[in-house]
Amino acid sequence: MIVMVAKSWWKPLVSAIGGPTTPVIIFAVFTAWMVFMAAWRSSWSSWGHAAMFAAMVWHLAAMRNMSSLMAEHSHMAHSPMHGDHTMTVDAAMHGYAVVGVPLMVALLAMAIAGLWRAVSGRAEHPDKVPTCHVVATDPVAIRLSGLADFAMAFGMFWMSTGLLAPIMPFMAHLHP
Repeated sequence: MIVMVAKSWWKPLVSAIGGPTTPVIIFAVFTAWMVFMAAWRSSWSSWGHAAMFAAMVWHLAAMRNMSSLMAEHSHMAHSPMHGDHTMTVDAAMHGYAVVGVPLMVALLAMAIAGLWRAVSGRAEHPDKVPTCHVVATDPVAIRLSGLADFAMAFGMFWMSTGLLAPIMPFMAHLHP
């Protein structure tokens, strides 16, 4: 995910795979698969992974929309009649922000649960059959697994904070 932050990395990647809509479709298919797996073998972890994939679809779709709005604004900026761009972007992104709130809550809950496992060393659900990975049982593996879950979920949460700015303006100050 860190590699995807710099525009010099993600712009060529998006161009190479067919434009900004393709990743949204690909991750939507992956999300459907994760929801199916979570319904098949239900656990906190499996539903958390499904929520994480759904958050990625939401993030990619919102960024795709924001990118097209910014491109429109850059073309309008040279005309004398371009109006208030901030209000236009906030209004256009409001729906994405509303949809994003439960996904952001799920990401934050996953991050807290991962951090708790990393600190406590307690296994996630040793009695449940895992859906997509092996459940760690060794204390060191439990802590590393928790730390990895925290890093992924909190990283996704932090990268998406700016997308909630239309309904929570203070969030715009948390993200550069």
